[in-house]
This record gives sequence, C-alpha cells and structure tokens, in this order.
Amino acid sequence: MVVTGSERASSEEDYYRIWDRLPEETRDYVPLMIAAARIAKDPGRYGFQHVVPLEAQEYDEVKAAPNTELSRIAAAAGVDADALAELNPFLKGKRSPTIDGYQIRVPRGSAERVAAALGGGRAPGESATRAAN
Repeated sequence: MVVTGSERASSEEDYYRIWDRLPEETRDYVPLMIAAARIAKDPGRYGFQHVVPLEAQEYDEVKAAPNTELSRIAAAAGVDADALAELNPFLKGKRSPTIDGYQIRVPRGSAERVAAALGGGRAPGESATRAAN
C-alpha cells in the first residue's frame, strides 16, 4: 500500500513503507507511540507486571484571571503552593497563564471558596469535579 495525500495507513507495516519520506520528528515519534500502545495493552509481557497505577486525583476547577499569582490561589484553597503545583503540572511559572478564564485545578471542595477569594464567583456547574491520573 502506498500512502499519499489523504490516504490512511491501515497497519504498522504501512508506516514502515513510507518511513523514509516522513519528517524526522515523525519518524522518531511514531515508533514511541507504537511501543507505548503495545506496553499499555500487555504490560506484563514487557516487564511492567509490578507497576501499580496511581489513584486518580480528585479536584475542582476555577477560572483564574490572567497572571493571578498561584500562591494567592493556593492560600484561598487552604493548601501550599506545592500542592497546587501538583494538581497543575502543566503550569510553568508562579502565575496563571495570560489566557482569560483559564481553568486552574484546586483541591476538591475548595472551588467556591477560591472563586470567592479571587473575586470571581462561579455559575452553577461551571466548575466540575474531575479525576485525573
């Protein structure tokens, strides 16, 4: 099978047939995803039989104004900044992003208190409790 334009590969073999025509970053990335998928389907086969998944984190989300200090959000939630950082590992720096209405994860049960402390308030159902690994 030759993959061109809008055609889609139907197997791993198709990927390897076009490998030399792909951008280098794609050539490096796809095999990693294939390996991850195989390991996830049968972890014991690849030496991961003793891995115990972490329990899902439970959290609420609140909208934060751009550039809100994370220490202020943490104080309003009643936790230290490290606990807030653990819930928000994707955040870099000590402030919320410059995106208006960015959702920040806060400990479960603290969303209304945090929103009130930040001068926000939230509409019913705006901040749902979530679970993530």
